[in-house]
Amino acid sequence: MVSLLLWLLKVYYMVSCWKETPLKEDIILISGRHILADDVCEEATGGEGVPYLTGPADFVDGQIRATKFALKPDVISSPGDILLTVKGSGTGTVVRADKAYCISRQIMAIRPKTWNADFLHCVLKSLTLKYRNSAAGLIPGISRIDILNTRILVPPIHVQEYIGNIDRLYERNIRQLSNLISAKLRLKRGLMQQLLTGKRRFGEFVRSWRETTLADIAEVNPGRLNGLGGDTTVTFLGMSDIAEGGGIIFRHKRRLEEVNKGYTPFLDGDILVAKITPCFENLKGALVDGLLHKCGFGSTEFHVLRVTDTCDPIFIYHVTMSDRFRQTGTGSMSGSAGQKRIPRDFVKGYRFQIPSLTEQRRIAAVLSAADNEINLLRRKLELLKKQKRGLMQKLLTGKVRVKV
Repeated sequence: MVSLLLWLLKVYYMVSCWKETPLKEDIILISGRHILADDVCEEATGGEGVPYLTGPADFVDGQIRATKFALKPDVISSPGDILLTVKGSGTGTVVRADKAYCISRQIMAIRPKTWNADFLHCVLKSLTLKYRNSAAGLIPGISRIDILNTRILVPPIHVQEYIGNIDRLYERNIRQLSNLISAKLRLKRGLMQQLLTGKRRFGEFVRSWRETTLADIAEVNPGRLNGLGGDTTVTFLGMSDIAEGGGIIFRHKRRLEEVNKGYTPFLDGDILVAKITPCFENLKGALVDGLLHKCGFGSTEFHVLRVTDTCDPIFIYHVTMSDRFRQTGTGSMSGSAGQKRIPRDFVKGYRFQIPSLTEQRRIAAVLSAADNEINLLRRKLELLKKQKRGLMQKLLTGKVRVKV
């Protein structure tokens, strides 16, 4: 009986130590200001200029990559501040400042007085979707009052430190894995440059390569798929389902009647090439292979290539992912600055050297092995992120109490 009473008192103490508190009780909130264009340069010259952040475009994978510098800085954040995007489509995006930055009016810096900064960073990341959904106005945004009045659950300081340490450990592992994937992609691109141009060949192949065009060996943007009922289950792929550097990262199942008639049809073995910038430059492309259903539909922002049986589709897919194809295609883009497109005529007329079918398959096997390694690392990264999200949700809401 006594032990039960002590246990109940312990539980009550743990619960009572978590307090719902508005952010204004413990933070200093610093609003950024706009810098005139004449006072900003793209690169610092002669040691002049403070790195200038203008929005979420400067935040890449949780890290800051400043490309502009303020020659006459106004509002400057301190190392360790939590930077929050408060205007535009990236409202709610959060990152920690690793050094001093000049911040624009799209950003506010949050500095805790007594709370643990790592813990508060975790909390604010968990509020990203809330802030994004509550952003209002012609230009979406949240106000100082919105931030200051945000109520959060605050545990004792030693618990804050423990949660912050867990988050930092996960972030370090995620960053290391992301960097490894980037390094593997760079190695693969170098290998492609050698193998797809014939600069490096396997010893058993001596025949010369021949010149061809994609229109000679593939049907570009083939017509609609016929004979499908509205209740047919198909796979749907949007641009967000394609990884930068190539590959499908998510597959949706939909009934055909739910798919808009304007979407692009494809079959297993087809090659998808992004039409628009920056997706094209970021190597957004995929070989449709191994789908649960034999047909599917994709975004209208894809060109579709259906390779004839005279060529290996995996080899041709890698041709469309090569630096030469992407760089040549970028020069052919047309349209407005924000929505330039790769024309169908460029894809059809693209000229390149091609080896025998046997050599194509040998090259494709090597590059596919590299892709398999990268995709395995990507799956590991997604599982790590999912595990972190689940654990932090439980820790930050008090559903799981840490005993320190």
